[in-house]
Amino acid sequence: MVMSFPNSTDIYRQILEAVKEATDWLEENAGTATSEDFEEQKETLSNVAYPITSKLYSGGAGGMPDYGDDEPSGHDEL
Repeated sequence: MVMSFPNSTDIYRQILEAVKEATDWLEENAGTATSEDFEEQKETLSNVAYPITSKLYSGGAGGMPDYGDDEPSGHDEL
């Protein structure tokens, strides 16, 4: 399901493409790759996904409510 954000179709395609590339690489190199190779692939995928997901989550789509400096009412200290 594509979320309704600006350019959501492009965002969805970018993430899918990056995941497909990582999956294809993993299928081809799982038996011979070094830990450095895996870290490089993880970083490549993270470089695509992290900025996109950060924008999505910071755009007000959920998250914790802002209680300010006060504690929620009705709660006693333990």
